Amino acid sequence: MEPVSLKSQMADLLSARDIVFDQEGEWLIPYGELPAIRTSWFAGENSGRLDVEVLLQDNRIIHECFAGVGQQEAGIQDAMNSFVLNSFPVLLAAFWKINDPEQVTSKELLASGTLYNAYIGSISFRGSVEADASIPEGFVELTETAIRNETTLLGTHWFRSFFCNVAEQHTVEALANNEPWAAGIDALNKLEWEKSPGYYSVRQFIVLREKE
Repeated sequence: MEPVSLKSQMADLLSARDIVFDQEGEWLIPYGELPAIRTSWFAGENSGRLDVEVLLQDNRIIHECFAGVGQQEAGIQDAMNSFVLNSFPVLLAAFWKINDPEQVTSKELLASGTLYNAYIGSISFRGSVEADASIPEGFVELTETAIRNETTLLGTHWFRSFFCNVAEQHTVEALANNEPWAAGIDALNKLEWEKSPGYYSVRQFIVLREKE
């Protein structure tokens, strides 16, 4: 699949929050300095994938992906809605000083002997009409404990936790800095996830920035 730029949609999201930005190719650069952000859409027959990339000052890239159900514009809008509800508020709080406390919890967190500003996104839940499930107790606590126990953290770090139930079959995914995160997967597997004949998923995104 060849990607389609969603620069105009991303520009609209930034403008709606009064963020001024420069443009360089497909990148949007809020306030003329890194981090920069770009969005791409990979279309399938009846769904697609939204890729969101954030280029940091140290040239690392945060990479978040969102499925979009529907053809063409319907799929794009579905994926963008997921992004706006999940990762976007965390990115706004962590890098551009726009924090909605109903969507992001900001607090200090000590990990690997280093003090960080943690930006903890709210838990996103998606489900079909057949799904009747709730988020198990301990989700937030176990994830934060796994982060606190990390021993190789410096600078800026990001974590994604994801759980999916499809017809009573469970899938878990946890990433730290875009890479598989064993401690996060262990934390998710310790939880008592409900089985459902339908579909439901749970997702959370967290950014840590070392305090100066």
